[in-house]
Amino acid sequence: MHQVSPIVYTGLTLSEKDVLKIIPGARVRPPIARGDLYTDRIIGNSLFVIIDGVFQQRESVSPREVIDVATSGAIVVGASSMGALRAAECWPAGVRGIGSIYRLFRRGVLDSDDEVVVAFDPHGRIKPSLALIDVRYSVSRLQKQGELKSNDGAAIIEAAKNIFFMERSWRSILDKARISDREQMEKALSKYALKRKDAFRALHIVGRWMSNGTVAEQNKPVDPMIFSPAEMTREPAYLYPRVQGIEADKPEVLDWFFTSGRYTKYAFDTLSMLVKLNPGYLEIVGAMEPGEAVLSDFYGGMRLFTPQQIEDWQKEGKIRPEKLHQAIKSQSMPQALFLLYLSGDKNVKETLWSLIIAKNNLVSEKIKRTAIASAASKAIGNNLIPAPGHYHQAGLNIAIDHCQHSWEDLLITYKNNQDVLTKIKDYRQELACAKRYRTFLFKYR
Repeated sequence: MHQVSPIVYTGLTLSEKDVLKIIPGARVRPPIARGDLYTDRIIGNSLFVIIDGVFQQRESVSPREVIDVATSGAIVVGASSMGALRAAECWPAGVRGIGSIYRLFRRGVLDSDDEVVVAFDPHGRIKPSLALIDVRYSVSRLQKQGELKSNDGAAIIEAAKNIFFMERSWRSILDKARISDREQMEKALSKYALKRKDAFRALHIVGRWMSNGTVAEQNKPVDPMIFSPAEMTREPAYLYPRVQGIEADKPEVLDWFFTSGRYTKYAFDTLSMLVKLNPGYLEIVGAMEPGEAVLSDFYGGMRLFTPQQIEDWQKEGKIRPEKLHQAIKSQSMPQALFLLYLSGDKNVKETLWSLIIAKNNLVSEKIKRTAIASAASKAIGNNLIPAPGHYHQAGLNIAIDHCQHSWEDLLITYKNNQDVLTKIKDYRQELACAKRYRTFLFKYR
């Protein structure tokens, strides 16, 4: 047995320096994304600490992936942000949650990733935004100490809830809440950060396990076949009776993807495949500067295609140079994909569908859809009426998934397409009912 060398996924809540001060031998990774846990487990790692993860920039690590790794003999610890969220979902499989945020998710007090999600620039040029849970915590601390009036505290929290998570900062919150002496108040509030507190606590506990010899690294590669696609092994067809009728499900699944905003998780890969299929799509995706197509700021300015590829396509006449300069620079990649979908482009649907199948995500996506529909149906059956908060949260969730700042912005964006708006509004009603049913369930636990 060798001394364990844990892998810590962070970079937003804590820096690499913060981690190494507590666990000198730790290997620090960027915020976790879909597939990272599988990859690191397959090459033989056996202790993982999940703190930060991507929510919008790439596909998030799925509960299925966390459960698979936890049940393969590895130790998976979650805290603070994405880690707390996944630990609260996967604790029955042995995932170990640590900290207040984990407990709040576990008890159902928190039920939305909006509480912990923040915007970040992978290149470190822009400071991450402020998590809603840290706003709640800071306000509660000042109120307990008598430094903040209850009505001001309520105004601050309400302002934070109504600011798009990518733009949430103490300054924007205090301005919106119209708090007097904002500079002094910002200084007082910024002293507290529950996400950092939980993250440090998790590292100290893992460090103590290592010192006590509680964990030891197996240091053996794992057979990749134990992580076979869910459609083939651990999620049999009876969980979703129609799983065998894959093609028959295509219209329903794709319609839900574009109505709910789930399509944004696949936007980068879908558009990449479309451009490789026909470089003419590049003119729709957009170019940030002559001769070079890049992703929008939403994806951190990462390059999509090299300047050489663009130049070759121009020489071959596959794209027109003048059109590159006229590309839709204001559109994010997800919005560009949605515009293509609205245009009736069949390639968009076929490409997105092939990606869902190739990534082995069909069953998990359909289970998500079924769970929402089932919960909404049970809410209606039990005469449970969604509260304004359920509608607000449902609308905000859908707007964020569509890469919009708010529900109102989403309605304005698609105001000229009534068919789409009707579907989105109907889905908001369904999601609000599902959230109401969830509240009903947790009330008695």
